[in-house]
Formats: sequence, structure tokens, C-alpha cells
Amino acid sequence: MVEIRGYRPEDLDDLYRIALATGDAGGDASALYRDSRLIGHVYAGPYATLLPETVLVAEDSGGVAGYILGAVDTRAFEIRQEAEWWPALRRRYPDPVSVPPEYRTPDQQRCHRIHHPLGMPDAIVGDHPSHLHINLLPRQQ
Repeated sequence: MVEIRGYRPEDLDDLYRIALATGDAGGDASALYRDSRLIGHVYAGPYATLLPETVLVAEDSGGVAGYILGAVDTRAFEIRQEAEWWPALRRRYPDPVSVPPEYRTPDQQRCHRIHHPLGMPDAIVGDHPSHLHINLLPRQQ
């Protein structure tokens, strides 16, 4: 039995854990990253921190097993990320700009994304202003 419920601040580590456990095309990315929190910094943390009201978690008898998170207004979210989320991470993680893209490790790829976030293209946001992510651990996939 799975309960879908609203996000609580104590769920944040679970969101990061799930982002890593599903970060390799739905599979476990743990072996790819030296810093296990990097993928969560990009794909889970900003939503839980900036838009917690848009985050739902799937909880089963084993604990939090998945999440749905997103932004109703993608552009407004990108602006908030730039103002409130990325600056602290940019101070913590160096930009690997001197490493050619084809030689970057997964950690360096995420650090580059922190310094150079990809905004959603206007052609998509114009017709689809919202977006979401759904990540489920294998036991709930």
C-alpha cells in the first residue's frame, strides 16, 4: 500500500536519496557520483526548498519510495532558482569550465549545470508553462 502525501521538511534527505537512486535513466547512479548529493541539488532540492507546496511523496512500509515535484510556472521557478538556490551552490562547487565537456565526470557535469542552468526553451514553455518530475524507487516502479 502506498500513501501519497504532502512533503515535509524531514523528507529532504529521502528526496536526495531517491534522486541518486534513480539518476541513471531511472536506475541507480550511486556508482557514478563521488558527491552523492549533487544530483539532488539539481533535480530535487530546489523544488523542496523553493516550492514545497508542489512536492508530493509516495510512502510505503519501507519509507519514502518516490516523489512528484514540479513548478506551475517554469519561468518564475527558474528566476527563483537563480536568485535563491544556485548562488550558495556556486560558492560551494567550482565551475569545471576548463574541462572539455566530453571529459567531465558526472560530478563535473552537475557542477557545470549549477553554474550554467539550462532554461526551458521558449517554444516549450509558451505552450506548456508547467513541468514536473516523477521519480520512484524500483520497488514502486
